[in-house]
Amino acid sequence: MKVFKYPLPGRLNLLSVPFGWRALCLAIQHNEPQIWLEVDPDAPRQQVEVHMVGTGGEVPPGSTHVGTILTDGGNYVWHYYARTTSIQFNIRLDDSAMARAVGRMTRAVETIKALSPPAVRG
Repeated sequence: MKVFKYPLPGRLNLLSVPFGWRALCLAIQHNEPQIWLEVDPDAPRQQVEVHMVGTGGEVPPGSTHVGTILTDGGNYVWHYYARTTSIQFNIRLDDSAMARAVGRMTRAVETIKALSPPAVRG
């Protein structure tokens, strides 16, 4: 595990971070919000949205609080929430393994369609 730092310059920040990350600290460094995460650099990457929300603001659904900072001498309080949007896996398959995987996915989609109400099948 290692500690990596990511800048958070806007109200919505899109980060590519290793899967299984853990938030350690959120603070202002050189006049810009930063988040320090404990990560496994060899883990698959995942896309994470980090939202800045003012006190009284709407918390993004499905998100987790990762820290709070104060700015302008404490006049403004900003809460940061993270939400995973996707995970990237790098998998190499030979042709026969790929064919088996595609076959399983096709059968799964067909099963879902068969079990769905008629209005959803369209």
